[in-house]
Amino acid sequence: MCTSLVSIERHNDRLCAQLPGVRGFYASLTSGSLAFVSALVAAGCGAKTGLNERGGVDNRPVRPTLPPVCGTLRVRAPVGATAPLEARVEARTVPDRGYRWTLVRKPLVSMATAPTTDERTANFVIDAVGDYEFRVEAPLAVGDAGMLSCSVFIEGLNVDPNCPSNALPEPAIVALSQSAMQIAIAPAFTTARSATVGDQSLHVAESVREDVAMAVLELPAPMGLDTLALSLEAQLTATVGAAPILVGQQGRTVDGALTRRSAFRATAANETFAWVARDRLLRDLTRVEPGASRGGTRLARSFVFELTTVASPTMGRAVALLTVANEPLVDDTREPAAIRAADVTQATGIASASRQVGLRCQALVATRNAQADFLWLVDTSGSMDDEQERLGRTAERFFREMNAAGIDFRVGVIQAGGVGPVNLDDPGFEWISGTAADGPERLAHTVTHQRFRDDVRDRSAPYPLVGQAEEPVAATVLVTEEMERRRMTDRDDRRRFRADTTRAALFVTDEEGGNDDRRFFAMNATRWGSTPERRIENVAAWFRDRNFLTFGLVDFFGDSRCPSQRNFGPCVIAANGGGLIPLSTAQDAEVSAGVSRIIDAIAAESSEFVLGGTPIASSLSVRVDATEVPRSRAEGFDFGAGRQSIVFRGGRYRPRMGQTVRVAYFFWR
Repeated sequence: MCTSLVSIERHNDRLCAQLPGVRGFYASLTSGSLAFVSALVAAGCGAKTGLNERGGVDNRPVRPTLPPVCGTLRVRAPVGATAPLEARVEARTVPDRGYRWTLVRKPLVSMATAPTTDERTANFVIDAVGDYEFRVEAPLAVGDAGMLSCSVFIEGLNVDPNCPSNALPEPAIVALSQSAMQIAIAPAFTTARSATVGDQSLHVAESVREDVAMAVLELPAPMGLDTLALSLEAQLTATVGAAPILVGQQGRTVDGALTRRSAFRATAANETFAWVARDRLLRDLTRVEPGASRGGTRLARSFVFELTTVASPTMGRAVALLTVANEPLVDDTREPAAIRAADVTQATGIASASRQVGLRCQALVATRNAQADFLWLVDTSGSMDDEQERLGRTAERFFREMNAAGIDFRVGVIQAGGVGPVNLDDPGFEWISGTAADGPERLAHTVTHQRFRDDVRDRSAPYPLVGQAEEPVAATVLVTEEMERRRMTDRDDRRRFRADTTRAALFVTDEEGGNDDRRFFAMNATRWGSTPERRIENVAAWFRDRNFLTFGLVDFFGDSRCPSQRNFGPCVIAANGGGLIPLSTAQDAEVSAGVSRIIDAIAAESSEFVLGGTPIASSLSVRVDATEVPRSRAEGFDFGAGRQSIVFRGGRYRPRMGQTVRVAYFFWR
């Protein structure tokens, strides 16, 4: 019986057809990992059972076996605030009624009484500084007998004028003893279950209501971050047949440790649970058995895997943060699944074991709208027709999500010609405005050199430049410097960047990066450097100096590590902290999802609501003036770790000029 997580016909054929790209992208691996991947691919090509025999998951809907238990909830809130009480029953199904609340302890001066509701959740107004303890008797899951006794602790605080009404549930802290680190996990997750075998440790938990499964792996790290991360990513793609979405986004933890975050998607042969897909992967990645799970409630056939690798070179250890979520829930902005997963993999919860959790409040005033000018540099050679078409099909989603994030944006599509000089007046470059009613159609028409979907109305193409149409990095430099030159002489914003605006670039090509280097950057060694390695460093610095975000729909070629001439574009992207969509494996779903994650990064960078430190993202609470704002990707606020900023989505809660945004959060002292 076939039990592969991936649809064999779809993925095995694609992997064989795109074998050079898959091998090339994961070329910076240890030799053992390369042998593993090569053997896997070789076994699958020419036989429909190759990948299935190596990877896969038992797709039968196995039920979780762990009995219901109570998790402890701790809340900090100022006097006068309404604190949320919840019986944190950890079970696959939880009854809504039949609970009995008791107030066990309170400050001497408090006049508080226990809630009279029989529901699982209740509200409680803090009336004094000090400690409160509640006990709630909770019925077990349907089919069981007896009652569970759960505890809720509240610490009443003095009022802080920056956030007078915010009540924050504390995250759970899990000690990572083998790595001298710890991680803060959102209360929505079950109590973490830990196991250790030799030099590997595993900690797993589930957010049952959101159907998100997570894991924290502690691993030895004798190699560098990139090598280890790529090795883990290669094993992920091989084990569950996952295709990359957006990979290689770099960051740092609160302690300064480097991180690499990547996202993937996989399709199952039959419906299953996120925790089943997670455990299938963990059994291949580690020697540690993940054990029984509390599971989820909704089956799915497609899943999003997020993997963040955190390296601590001084310790010789690494931590891998993994989440698995149902793809339909991740794509639905009304659902919290994407937020729950990102709060883990953005790595704001990771810190050294010596740190303690503190509470911080900030008040920020709205003074401007978020703005972004986004260049797409597109290879227009004949081999790129399919990729251009895929980009065109993302136009509707691109405009919808950029506008939902409240960004005043413009997008310009330019041919990836990189020899020079740039003429923006003839035939006349124009940005496509985010407010244009026909914006998505214009973008789809402009990004495709041929007619988009054979539409006879399509008479547009990427704006022409001089060159061989395969040098997107050089084209970005040339166009940007021409726009900067015009800023002194031309008041027309149609052909230049706006002031105080986030800049972003998307490189789109299937060619090696040597084209960019040999045809442009190497021609001016005095400015850019005498070696490809030095030129990559200098070009990345050029982008950083201009606060330019860089992304790519590109490939990684050969066995050359970064920095290398063959991978000039991908290496510039990596050195600038951006991410790329691997072109050789990306179909419509991967390109669309990758563009959505690029939008998240742009929204975070363009937001003015930047926090003064790194929050534990899952603990964030936001108010606009006195109005509490929900955490939501549809109508509410979200968080971007790249700039440590608050992003408002939708229009209902978006601050107007002069309004005060009050943010409360836990952080690592």
